[in-house]
Amino acid sequence: MRWLLALCYPLLSHFALVRRQSRLEWLALMVLFGACFYAELRRGRRGEWLACAAFAAAIGGLMWIDTQTYALFLPPMIFPALALLKFAGSLLPGRTPLVTQIATAAHGGTLPDELPAYTCAVTWSWTLILIAILAIDAALLAFGSREQWSLWANFIGYIFVGAVFVIEYIVRRIRFRGIEQQGFVDNLRTIIQARAHVG
Repeated sequence: MRWLLALCYPLLSHFALVRRQSRLEWLALMVLFGACFYAELRRGRRGEWLACAAFAAAIGGLMWIDTQTYALFLPPMIFPALALLKFAGSLLPGRTPLVTQIATAAHGGTLPDELPAYTCAVTWSWTLILIAILAIDAALLAFGSREQWSLWANFIGYIFVGAVFVIEYIVRRIRFRGIEQQGFVDNLRTIIQARAHVG
């Protein structure tokens, strides 16, 4: 269900922006809230559902005051910025690059000698890619139309990130063919699980 909500959000966001409909904007933001806090809401605790109701009321109130809240412009800027802080912060002196942390956790705590330099380079690559994504977001927001910005932020940007992820996996499989590696789906599942163990 969480993945279904996550897939629905870009579609709702795009139609809300293109059609300039505040009700669709409200629905898109509620879907995003549900995707982000699905596990917490599923537990059925009163606090989480009260927070959801408060969020819905706050967004609804803002739209009642001003139908052009521009709230949908924020998530595509905030999420890459948070990811950039995570990747770039791990490259500071004395820190372990983020991809190295994930790869170490995925390999059971011991990383093959050939991989640290590569995982550091991949961390740098994702840092630069996230900077580029934010720069394109900002440029389209400042100089492009709502439709152009939404196409990039809600569709093209995700496709681009997915393509980079697949290309990196293929390059890694070819370059380190002598090291036992997982299939693509298992690799993705391991990365998601390993994220819970990295700082």
